[in-house]
Amino acid sequence: MIAQQTRFGIRPEFVYRRSDPETKRILGLGDTAIDDAIAAGYIDPPAPLTASGRAKGWLGSQLIALIERRLAAATRHRAEPQQLRTARKKKKRG
Repeated sequence: MIAQQTRFGIRPEFVYRRSDPETKRILGLGDTAIDDAIAAGYIDPPAPLTASGRAKGWLGSQLIALIERRLAAATRHRAEPQQLRTARKKKKRG
């Protein structure tokens, strides 16, 4: 048997259903937070897995890409000087 390549414990070729607790664990979000992130465009909507469209999910490769984007954004945020972050916050407030 060939060992499956995983990244972050996610199998790229596997389909992770929207309703699966494992998917929620991978995303680190609950149902409402997932819906909010999809609505805000932070997470791509899951693809329908059946003709009726009730079952939805993501490929593992999509979840891996999402995690990599989140990690890259967090790394950029940490690397940003504190003064710039503070200036941006003040600008948003008015």
